[in-house]
Amino acid sequence: MSDKTQNINNSVVVLFKGGRLPTWHRVSRSDQKEYERIHVELMLEVVQKYDLIGIQGYKLLGPQKSWEKFWVIEFPTLDGATEWIKAEMAPPYGSYGNYEYHLAYRSIQHNHSQLVTHPRKIIKTENTIDPNNLPHIREDKNSVLVLMFSRLLPEHSFTSPEDRGDSEYLDRCSRSAKTHRLMSFEEFHLMSPQTDWHKVSITELPTLDAAESWIDSQTAPPYGSYSRKTILLARRWGPEFFSTWGK
Repeated sequence: MSDKTQNINNSVVVLFKGGRLPTWHRVSRSDQKEYERIHVELMLEVVQKYDLIGIQGYKLLGPQKSWEKFWVIEFPTLDGATEWIKAEMAPPYGSYGNYEYHLAYRSIQHNHSQLVTHPRKIIKTENTIDPNNLPHIREDKNSVLVLMFSRLLPEHSFTSPEDRGDSEYLDRCSRSAKTHRLMSFEEFHLMSPQTDWHKVSITELPTLDAAESWIDSQTAPPYGSYSRKTILLARRWGPEFFSTWGK
């Protein structure tokens, strides 16, 4: 199994655990719409100035307190990433947000993208974004996303691939991907590893049963016992709308 973790796009990825604070829902709808307009105008300025590569949003099926959505925002430079964060937190809209940011890079450590059997259809609209007339954004219920935040345990480095069950693990992943029509796979490594997670993988499958099968392939021992994991389920959030934001 490859241990490569290099930045395959030479880009900077912002991983964002975000949501709205409860106080947001006590703001009048007219004020909310005005704050949203100002917010989108500011974000689009950053998009254009720093050449946003792409943005993907995921709505958690089970919110974690004020953490409601997970975002992957990719820029060609660190300047773009940092300016995005500043703009996102800017008042008035930013004053009502829940924020946790991590800088990361794309990785090919497990390269499960090679197992994709039914690639997700990318629907890209050509409609221009009008901050004065924002569409109603909703989740895409045509797939289920498995978000897995993980880190290897110390024993992983001191155990042989045979004893860890690397080959069996890869076989399980391959069988699950073929049987349950794997749609997409991405993996990101943190630039500043956290206590509980060093990387996150985002795996897309067509049904909840398929997602459960993939989770089983990741957690089954012996290989699954050599890492710590937090696994959440999500839906894509406004994929058509946000397809217009990047290159």
